[in-house]
Amino acid sequence: MNKENKWFYISLTIISTIVLILEKAGPFADKLRFVGFALFTIFCVAIIIENKNSKGKIFGAILYFLFGLVVLLK
Repeated sequence: MNKENKWFYISLTIISTIVLILEKAGPFADKLRFVGFALFTIFCVAIIIENKNSKGKIFGAILYFLFGLVVLLK
């Protein structure tokens, strides 16, 4: 992973954590669900692009996305 990708993942993690905290306990309770899902989708797509040569990791990222989708729809 090069330096450019590392900053992308760090930024995505920080933004996702802030959205999660605001969605669970802040004044935006239950209003940031779509933003959280969009960040989750971007993260899954980034994992797939980063590991495009490994079929196992792509399959794992797709399963991770489907698991997150099921949790979101509940």
